Amino acid sequence: MYLLVTDETNAEPTTEGEFFIFGGIIFEDKNLLFLDEEIRKIREGAGYKKSDLFKFDTRLRPTYVSKEKFNEAKDRVLDICVKNGVNFIAYLIHHGIVDKTLKIESAINHLTSGFNKFLNEKDAFGACFYDRMPKIENQFNLLRDNFSNGLRFPNGKRIKLEKIKLHGITCSGASNIYSATDIVLGSFRYCVNKPRSEKLASYMIKKISDMVWGDREGRSIRCVGKGIILRPQKPGIKYKKDYSGLIENINSLLRRE
Repeated sequence: MYLLVTDETNAEPTTEGEFFIFGGIIFEDKNLLFLDEEIRKIREGAGYKKSDLFKFDTRLRPTYVSKEKFNEAKDRVLDICVKNGVNFIAYLIHHGIVDKTLKIESAINHLTSGFNKFLNEKDAFGACFYDRMPKIENQFNLLRDNFSNGLRFPNGKRIKLEKIKLHGITCSGASNIYSATDIVLGSFRYCVNKPRSEKLASYMIKKISDMVWGDREGRSIRCVGKGIILRPQKPGIKYKKDYSGLIENINSLLRRE
């Protein structure tokens, strides 16, 4: 069985972040305890207290954890994920296009549909744990409907989720796995926005690329439509350049020595 734990980032448009991102990590349930223990040791080694949130955002670093320890801890989380077969999946849509009234619902639909495809490819079953959804009035009704009737898309189409056996909600601090999700997604966000350091972004995106679900041939990977879900698939002229720039930026960082 595989587990998907999700989070969102770039929730609102900024000069650095043109795309809303909803993503998560996928891993086998047999690795849950190992990942949990490794991240616990990373936290402890960096000087985190049990009640501290361990996240990517530097602004949330406890004052008694040095910047060096903080950055080293995040890097070690990425390494642990890569070495233990964690997969990454993300849905991206331009802020100028997204329907703000259905932003989270649409993101859940596309990411969950992607996870269902992943499970079909693996011939396995899975469970989803979404970050809490305070902007959705009836978030539990949404999960009930998804489980009972399948995903509902605006055009009326339904996608059955026969491979997904549990839909739940989690939050920051509720597990060490959530920290891994936040750090992997935060690293991806840093790379696809306008990074202050291209050298650092190149270093991180290469680790993320090792996790992205896709079709691999040597060091090459085709992940658009699998681990990277871009919507709309055919953006209009006004936003086409931004979508092309997004892909080119990622490829450029991957090529950088």
